[in-house]
Amino acid sequence: MAIISNVRVRGLRSVANQRLDGLHGLSVLVGRNSSGKSNILRALSLFFADEVEPGLLFDPVEDFYYRQGSNRRREVEIAIDFDLPPEFKFRVGAEEVKNTLGLQFSIHRIWNLDRQRNVVSRSEVHWSDGSSSNDHAPVIDQFLSMINFRYIQNRTQPSELLALESRRLAGLLVRRIRQTKDAEAFLGALQKTAGRFLKPASDAMAESGAPLENIEVATARALGEMLQVAGLRATGRHGGSVDDERWGAGHQALGLFEVLRLVDTDYSAHFGWKQATVWAVEEPESGLHQELQTYLAGRFSDWTSDPWAKHQVIMSTHSPVFTMAADCGYWVEMSPDGSTSVTQQPIHELVRDAEHRNVSPWTQPLLAYPNSVVVLVEGDIDADVLQHMAALKGTVGVRFLPLPRLDPAAKRGGVDSIIGYLKHFSGLIPNRPKSAPFLVLLDWEVEEQKVGQARQAYGAGGAARVLVGDPTLADPRMTDDFAGIERFYPPSVWEDAEGAGEVKLLRTKGSDELGIRVSQLRAAKSAVRSRVLDLDSASDAPSLAALVDQVLAAV
Repeated sequence: MAIISNVRVRGLRSVANQRLDGLHGLSVLVGRNSSGKSNILRALSLFFADEVEPGLLFDPVEDFYYRQGSNRRREVEIAIDFDLPPEFKFRVGAEEVKNTLGLQFSIHRIWNLDRQRNVVSRSEVHWSDGSSSNDHAPVIDQFLSMINFRYIQNRTQPSELLALESRRLAGLLVRRIRQTKDAEAFLGALQKTAGRFLKPASDAMAESGAPLENIEVATARALGEMLQVAGLRATGRHGGSVDDERWGAGHQALGLFEVLRLVDTDYSAHFGWKQATVWAVEEPESGLHQELQTYLAGRFSDWTSDPWAKHQVIMSTHSPVFTMAADCGYWVEMSPDGSTSVTQQPIHELVRDAEHRNVSPWTQPLLAYPNSVVVLVEGDIDADVLQHMAALKGTVGVRFLPLPRLDPAAKRGGVDSIIGYLKHFSGLIPNRPKSAPFLVLLDWEVEEQKVGQARQAYGAGGAARVLVGDPTLADPRMTDDFAGIERFYPPSVWEDAEGAGEVKLLRTKGSDELGIRVSQLRAAKSAVRSRVLDLDSASDAPSLAALVDQVLAAV
């Protein structure tokens, strides 16, 4: 889930002035070493934690962007746009924060030097109507304190970080113990035992004339301090106990992420004062073999898709597995002038560009997106519209792709190209993870002979995995003049397009059915697609939603 929608970084290390727009729940930064990916993550750390790295404060010598020959005053500005979801709740006592900021706003934090060369900072809040204020620093600080921010660096030692988190983990366990039926009995037995053990001390206190009696252990308040979490241990297959320091590096990292997620999203521990979690993660693939990468990338996707967890992850990576699991991505490179450049790219383009530039290893296209169901469709419009509709339905883990987006070596889409591709590479389909099968969705009007060829080319399971859009799902007003996915658009979209002069529809007297000439349909495809992509509810396009459901049923 996205809490942060946009980020702008100006003047920090190699980042002169760059924006990351359209952040989602799981976002990736991809690029060569030393291109500035970590400086984007450091900017987030400086914004939320006042540290460029854990334990490292802002250093005016190291952290200001410097360009030789520039006389511009040195200054760092980090601006973050927040778009708070309905699940973000302001508890009683935080009314001023909600009333002042609202749900959509931007916070700008600026660092520069005073006359004594000391680093000073200030904060501003900006709203979408263009207004701004620098008089709300306490409100800004209170809001930022409602977000758990964590910067997990590549060089982090999992066992050491778990040890640092032992107090928070102990507190979480104590609260859970108190919620169990056994807690009262345990505490009662502890008090009785302590009473018997401490009776001589209590008697001596009474005999001394002290105005105190019945010494007991302050269990209810001290239980959390009594519980010490020194780390984790697991039972090995040999039956012995294995401390986390002796786990393999990959499983240490996996255990670290799992435990930190439990700790950071346990908002009940803060009585409502914590409401969301943002992680900045460096190269989570480090130390993980391919299978563990696929597993952890899937966990990241699951965590950030859970609306109640309110967990957003922004990570740098060289791994195509983590890139393919992301909702959005950015190519990061060093410009000729030595400054960092950030460019947003669709995930399928980012994956292939990273391969071509030798940043990521090559992935066979039919084995790509191992955490997602891949649905091969006939064209770009089909992919865009169905992906948008899946998002409106809250469907995650499904990617609709035309053939050229799946494999750039395939220059064209369409049913004939799909049949040829399946004949050539179908032997790889069974190697996909069982949880992420490969499907094909053909247009509703494709001839039965072509459908049969596609299913035969697919191989085992082709009858169930090669689908044809069910025309009975389309609105009855849409005639078979509308070839392709356009038949599943709501009639109102077509009528609005006609009213805007984008298309001319055909009507029969005495009927409310809509028809169209082939030339008109071809000319209007792009404009009407844009109208469908502007819809903000699946209920506005029930036929398209039903088409997505047809695909999900085949999974």
